[in-house]
Amino acid sequence: MVELTSRVEQVMNCPKGIIIWNYFDHEHVVGTHFKHYQYVKVHAEAANWCFSERSAKVPFIPLALKAQHFSVLESENLMRSYHTGIAGLLLQQEFHFEDLGPNACRVTVVNKLEVPAVLKFLQPLFSRLTAKWFQTTWVEDVDMRLRRLKLWQLGFQDFIGLDYVNKKTPAPARPNTERPYPIQLPVPKLTEIKTTGIRRPFAKSEEVGYGLPDLQ
Repeated sequence: MVELTSRVEQVMNCPKGIIIWNYFDHEHVVGTHFKHYQYVKVHAEAANWCFSERSAKVPFIPLALKAQHFSVLESENLMRSYHTGIAGLLLQQEFHFEDLGPNACRVTVVNKLEVPAVLKFLQPLFSRLTAKWFQTTWVEDVDMRLRRLKLWQLGFQDFIGLDYVNKKTPAPARPNTERPYPIQLPVPKLTEIKTTGIRRPFAKSEEVGYGLPDLQ
């Protein structure tokens, strides 16, 4: 056996807590990433891990692949993910989160896939595939992450909303940019993702939803 490996990274202007929230918010997968994912179901989860099932279309492979997915947040700086699917192969991923300031972080992902030695020639394809997948889904998540940061700075809380909107009082003069973003898992759910699972709501759509006008 040999190990195929790759490494990709990106910098984001938001706290790493929002990135971690995004990775554990499985409900957005078939919506924000509707071009790639067809189905997702959460089988079990706890305060720092989640075991789910997904059906996705992988770049360069014209097939929808079903996979089991387990992610565990070992610390606020490290998440490990394990994916089993086609031919019983196990894709292992390490997500490293590095603070670059109160509202900036670097995400580095190390991908590893053990395959029979005869498939060693697939290393270039593995590097291209993992880089393409990471960059494509990253871009799709950017607007959602930035919008969540903006709302968080205005005082937003899940299932509560904005306090000044609820109480019909004047908006704050300026966002609270010093409000730290917590890492709180598991992410609350609104759908049947933990019972029947949820499917992609549409095959085609305009790229709208999160990139809305400035709220300030």
